[in-house]
Amino acid sequence: MRVKPDGSDGRPAYDFCMRSRSSMTRRSFISRRDKVTLALLAFFFAVGCTIELYFVVAHRGLVAAAAHNPLAWLLSLYGPSDRDYFAAPSPLALSLEGVNVFFTQPLGIVLAWAIVRKRAWRWPAQLAIGAYVAYSVVLYFVVAAVGGFAGMSGRSVRTFVVFYAANLPWLLGYGWMAWDAAREIAARLGRPLTPALVQGERIAPVVEEIGEEAAEVEARRQGGDDGERAEPLAP
Repeated sequence: MRVKPDGSDGRPAYDFCMRSRSSMTRRSFISRRDKVTLALLAFFFAVGCTIELYFVVAHRGLVAAAAHNPLAWLLSLYGPSDRDYFAAPSPLALSLEGVNVFFTQPLGIVLAWAIVRKRAWRWPAQLAIGAYVAYSVVLYFVVAAVGGFAGMSGRSVRTFVVFYAANLPWLLGYGWMAWDAAREIAARLGRPLTPALVQGERIAPVVEEIGEEAAEVEARRQGGDDGERAEPLAP
């Protein structure tokens, strides 16, 4: 090993660099479940900034625009299942989509940043976002069912399949995000004392015992010195 002029071998600097590198590696690692969450957020953001934003902004002319606008044409495919999202946009539909576009999507960006940066508060944020969006989808289903699916132009297998299939990604995706966050929070709340605290509890009695032994040794040493000083010198 090469020795520096000051006599050191450079190990402290090397160890520090290795620890820093290991810390950076842990910080940049993204687990598979977080990749799934980021992919879901990216998908919902893409839909929110295209179809849903277009619906909120141009809801008054969807029927006329369906012939030449691809976003309006996609909404026309869903129209027979619920005319509130195409032929006659309702206040409930506009409110749900408006909140989703202008409130949920910015929160999704913040959540994605927190996931990448390994912020601890991302779990409560993910739980809140996932829970309320999943709840809003369930509320939409319940309102439609209680109203007898009045928004359907014709009750057929196709209209029911489109009605539920088009909304299931939001229910399942955000529901999974809420469940994943709730599981992580529950695991952390039920976790025992950290190793540092456990070690601290073990170290304190050892330090106390060492202190007592040191005091006894010091007392015996002082007693021995006094005995030597009291012994008279031989003639």
